[in-house]
Amino acid sequence: MKERLEDLDYADNICLLAKRFCNMDKTVKRLKQEPELVDLHININKTKGMTVNMQKFRLEGTEIEEAGSFVYLGSVVSETRGTDEDITSRIKKANGVFVQLCPVWRNLNISKEIKIRIFNTNVKSVLLYACENWKTTNQITRTLQIFVNKCLRRIMNIKWTDKITNEELWKITHQKSIENQIKRRKWNWIGHTLCKETGAIEKTALDWNSQGYRRRGRLKRTW
Repeated sequence: MKERLEDLDYADNICLLAKRFCNMDKTVKRLKQEPELVDLHININKTKGMTVNMQKFRLEGTEIEEAGSFVYLGSVVSETRGTDEDITSRIKKANGVFVQLCPVWRNLNISKEIKIRIFNTNVKSVLLYACENWKTTNQITRTLQIFVNKCLRRIMNIKWTDKITNEELWKITHQKSIENQIKRRKWNWIGHTLCKETGAIEKTALDWNSQGYRRRGRLKRTW
């Protein structure tokens, strides 16, 4: 029998997972009872719920507020799996860092090599945070690449009238395409995870049984 991932815990944040309403209802009640033994109580105002085709949860007679998305360890989790929302959030945060560093980009006493290093360590690190978990598509990588190219052209003071291709831009700034960077980080992450000892939560989550079974049926072909 495969293990089931039922909760994600970090510091004072707890995220409970369940496939069925009855399972979540029991888990929430148990979560309420155990802390009360040491005089701890759940703050209902800070408790949010996210359901897909389920009724809403109640705690102590109070209905738990529904949330279309929430942030866990800096990543957005939503009803649509969160990738699009997470990338939108990443771009906004990276752009905020880039704007704060505008005095650096305009400083003529700082070499372009140093500026690119600052961009990689301060802007791109924010942009690609947790990209190992993204479900990437051509549209997503294109959106990220457009943002990076725009930043690099501003750093290098390349105007729109200067006819420089993206490949030439990457070459002079020692960059690789965002698609290749994300793939490399994903391979590094999976390799690091597989090297974990048996029983590690990261490794166990790879074989997580999402609960429930796919209904049997014949394959219907459409011609």
